[in-house]
Amino acid sequence: MVSLQVFAQTNPITAITITLPSNPDALTANWGTGTSLFMISATTKAAGGRINPAVEESRILVLIKKDGNKFCGSYTGSTAVASGFNTITKVWSGSNAVSLLGKDCTLPPGDYELSVQFFGNGPVGSIPLSDEKTKPFTIKGNDQQAYQPPQAIAPANGSTFSETDIKKPMTFRWTPVIPKPQEPVTYRLSVWQLMEGQTGPQAIKANQPIITKDVDNITQALITNLITGPCKPPYLCEFVWNVQALTRDGKPIGGNNGASELSTFKFDSASPSETISSPILISPANGATLREGELPKFTWKGGGPGYKLKIIEVTGSQSSGEALGTNKPHFEKDSIQLMHTNKPFFEKDSIELMRTNKPFFEKDSLNELIFRYPASAPKFMAGKRYAWAVQSRTVEGKPIAGNKGTSGTNEFTTREMGTYGITVQNLTVECHKGADHNFTVNIGNPNNGTAIIDKLEIVSINGAVITPISATSVSPALGSMIAANGNVNVSASFSYASAMNVVCVKAYIKEQSNPLLNVASSYTCDTLKCCWPCDINQVTASNSSIVQKDAATGTVNIQNIITATPNNITKIVADLVYVKVTSVNNDCNLCNKGKKQQDNFIDGNFIVNGSAWKTNGNGAIAYASVNGITRSLTFTSTSSSGVNITSGIKISHTIGLSPTSCCGDVVEVWIRYSVWDNSCHVCDQLVKATLTRDKACNNTNGGTNGTVTNGKVPVQN
Repeated sequence: MVSLQVFAQTNPITAITITLPSNPDALTANWGTGTSLFMISATTKAAGGRINPAVEESRILVLIKKDGNKFCGSYTGSTAVASGFNTITKVWSGSNAVSLLGKDCTLPPGDYELSVQFFGNGPVGSIPLSDEKTKPFTIKGNDQQAYQPPQAIAPANGSTFSETDIKKPMTFRWTPVIPKPQEPVTYRLSVWQLMEGQTGPQAIKANQPIITKDVDNITQALITNLITGPCKPPYLCEFVWNVQALTRDGKPIGGNNGASELSTFKFDSASPSETISSPILISPANGATLREGELPKFTWKGGGPGYKLKIIEVTGSQSSGEALGTNKPHFEKDSIQLMHTNKPFFEKDSIELMRTNKPFFEKDSLNELIFRYPASAPKFMAGKRYAWAVQSRTVEGKPIAGNKGTSGTNEFTTREMGTYGITVQNLTVECHKGADHNFTVNIGNPNNGTAIIDKLEIVSINGAVITPISATSVSPALGSMIAANGNVNVSASFSYASAMNVVCVKAYIKEQSNPLLNVASSYTCDTLKCCWPCDINQVTASNSSIVQKDAATGTVNIQNIITATPNNITKIVADLVYVKVTSVNNDCNLCNKGKKQQDNFIDGNFIVNGSAWKTNGNGAIAYASVNGITRSLTFTSTSSSGVNITSGIKISHTIGLSPTSCCGDVVEVWIRYSVWDNSCHVCDQLVKATLTRDKACNNTNGGTNGTVTNGKVPVQN
């Protein structure tokens, strides 16, 4: 009568709230850790200080849906796990909430709904005890914007100031975050003074900054009174500085925690010009030939902390020196500062050419100074002669007197280059468990001349630019020809040991008749739809037994030896799928006062090899449960590499049943054992155990050994 009254009223469970991280991880297993956890809460009413019995015995069904259809989740309303709803407001958080799905899923980028609903047992089957509550969320793709942190420009790395200049107001400059974020950027400038025996990294860890200044959306800051007197031991007249890009919430933007590399400067009484050597031009070398439209790198060594680069067109019979002295500049940039870093601030990467309207410098490991000619500057025209030179500048941008401040001149010409292209499409990457993967791609030559397949590289994985991985086993081989206006399907392999979901491949071709000038490249990507094969050879249960543990309370004990080959196992889950009791006489059935335990696991552990599995702190093997009662036991390895169970591992379960007084009833228990190996593959085996319970009624631990039979469920993912 109680149940009938409950189901005739409105749903007793209300106010369901679902909380998800703002940017949910594509792997649902990761929703149970971190600061933004997956959480479910629900509310019911109490009558006379007691929770409705139907609510206490309710089941909670959690699913992930896509386009209204179930996408992730192991249960239905009738098979969902017990909610354990024993308070007016019940909360499931973190890993407890994630476990309600019954499985871990990897969600491709897209829009989803998380669904929560409660069910109970009605007069004719499973009925809802709440409305369905849904929460939409989005899994973002791996092509989210990556930001390049700021880089220090001035004072230039290694600059030396006079004692007079160091006391003047000093302007610190840096590059902006690239690309420009949509939200405002706070740049935090920090300056540290070194002490005797310290390096720059040691100083920023041990010393307090002598200057800390925040500026919003600008890339320079004016600092006055950097020092007020002479340096005295243990302090040195040497300083390090950097700038960090932060959001309004104080979170770093870009790699390296949003910070530029450290840059150093110092001061002494020596004249700066005494330590400056003349700039030495490197490239374009004297007599070099550039392609029409090429954006060359101007490279030199030596000189001062600042530079003026000048490029002019050489006409008629002029020498390059004469042209630099008389002709109007084709391009020049005055008082530009060297941005010092041991790693390139910008390179033409394998995904796209990022260009800025302002020129910039970099410093390589050979102390070469590199200026990359900007796309916005005037183009070098075919058939023209050009000359270039570099003049050193002080930190303030003033010319350095004497012949030490100016380089020699280099002359170069520009050669015509016709339109040259490439098409790269129809990429298909095969998913392999190991590190080696095969792929095919179509390379097209839309040019009027024959092309050569020059290079094939993997340039991005999972949306991140990587150091290019050269393809191997390329067929047709590198150097093979593609006919004019033709294309060819190319197969190849590459090695990458970690998980992948998006792979980008870049191809290069050269014009056969002019391979040094006409080169083209492009890339394409493949979003992998990997259905990893289950390569666990077998999951079996053997040498098993089922015995009556306690007739008075209606419990039985099942032991199985679980075997899985050939990989190490990181997790084992035992799901109590089905329990059936066939009684000879219904009069023998007793009321089970502990009915929450009926048809559930009461406990579970490993009989052997317990040290290889996580414990609950009391020496017993840890497993997931609600108040010690569950239909699913999860055992996790203490090692991420897993445990070898090729020789078997014994698992023991205690299952609650209705007690019996004197009947010889038959108990059937079905358990599915699922195992995960260290390559994230999962296989399972359904096991049936049968027991005839004690007829004598005078031996609470009596009963006969049952039989165990492997179920006819196929091995599956």
